[in-house]
Amino acid sequence: HDDCGKKIKKKLGCKLTQRESGMTTIHEDQEREITVVILYFREHDHNSPNDGDAGFLLHFSSYHKTNLLRFENGYVGLGCGSENSILLFPREDFFKILDVLPSVNDEGLDYFIRVEKRDDDFFFDTRNPDVGFDPIDGEYLI
Repeated sequence: HDDCGKKIKKKLGCKLTQRESGMTTIHEDQEREITVVILYFREHDHNSPNDGDAGFLLHFSSYHKTNLLRFENGYVGLGCGSENSILLFPREDFFKILDVLPSVNDEGLDYFIRVEKRDDDFFFDTRNPDVGFDPIDGEYLI
């Protein structure tokens, strides 16, 4: 996951440091007033027989959301298995995505986010039969 953080720092052009010891998901640049939540997970088996398909489960909590609101500029980085599969969202875009994802106990505080990769395309699994898989625009892939 260090490679994920390095690539995000390079993309944003700033020096990010861990906000608190032991809080590896929260990074910030106080000088530039940027907060980045970095979540990463290895591929999980989702019983797909297709080469190039993968799935990733990530946990986004109310603590992450609170920290994203700390500064004017907030980002969420989702590391999906390698430094070649990193999605980086501005805070506002990511919050819109949360609106269509189910939260734990429908309270809107904690989310288990499932990202699917099919060939070179990424999708959010909304677990909503009316929405299904929500495609992720390629502009977020860094």
